[in-house]
Amino acid sequence: MILRFFIVCGILNRELETRDSKYEVMTGMAYIETSKNMIQRLGERIKNYRIAYPMTQKELAGKSGVSLRCIQNFEHGEDIQLNNFIKLLHALDLAENMDLLIPDMTQRPSAFLEKTKTRKRAPKTQAGDGTFQWGDEA
Repeated sequence: MILRFFIVCGILNRELETRDSKYEVMTGMAYIETSKNMIQRLGERIKNYRIAYPMTQKELAGKSGVSLRCIQNFEHGEDIQLNNFIKLLHALDLAENMDLLIPDMTQRPSAFLEKTKTRKRAPKTQAGDGTFQWGDEA
């Protein structure tokens, strides 16, 4: 088991566990969310969308092809497979939001800017005899 340590200025409370997926650090500046907390929040959001749709868990299971037990577990904060999660998104008409999860780097605003010329070094000056001459003395 590996301990993960986070060194952040102004640490108020540190709670570390020896398992990779479970660690929390509360700092004066930021809170690092565990994967378990993220899964719970996603499950709650899916549940809220399903209820607002309005659709029962059984109807969602029929429309998505995901088992009823899997949907129940996910809505209660349990982990599910990625392909089941994507099926649920398609069934709730939320699949287009997957692009927001990991943005396409080629579609950044900076990608549309014109490429500027690469800068080149100035040519080295040739060493003369070391004496200074005015332009009209040549």
